[in-house]
Amino acid sequence: MVAIDYVLIVVLGLSTIISLFRGFFKEAVSLGTWVVALWVAWKLGPSFSSNLEPWLSTSVLRLWAARILLVMAVLIAGGLLGRFFGIVLENTGLSGTDRSIGMVFGFARGVILTGLLVMVLELLGFDETGWWRESKLIPYAAPVAKIIRHAADDGLELLEEIESSEDIPVPETGLAI
Repeated sequence: MVAIDYVLIVVLGLSTIISLFRGFFKEAVSLGTWVVALWVAWKLGPSFSSNLEPWLSTSVLRLWAARILLVMAVLIAGGLLGRFFGIVLENTGLSGTDRSIGMVFGFARGVILTGLLVMVLELLGFDETGWWRESKLIPYAAPVAKIIRHAADDGLELLEEIESSEDIPVPETGLAI
């Protein structure tokens, strides 16, 4: 085994162990919160950015500051919600089951993370190196990387289609602080 094999094992192992301790519910709420936070930042960032005009003069800076603030706000709200439901779950006596399912979730996340790592390394041209060919685990992660690459391409095409479509109304929110 070469160094990259150990890196892949560590990524997979850490993801599994972290999810074992956190449990499925906390991991699922965390993932869902990130998805919602990024969506809110992308969709509401332009509307919210006008509220930052007194402090930031550049429109691009206002937009990204608004997006960062929105992500932080949603992550804080999601963290509080996850903590609340975590306490409720512990009081029901299902924490053992939750942690076991969480371990499976963590393993699946680790597989995706190793696939992402292999995909990035392929894009950087490391797939032509000797250590890449000597790796025992990259042949297992490479198909995952291929699936991720195809899913990302399909997702980008869908986003471009949605952005270019005029059939989808985008409301002006007029958010105020």
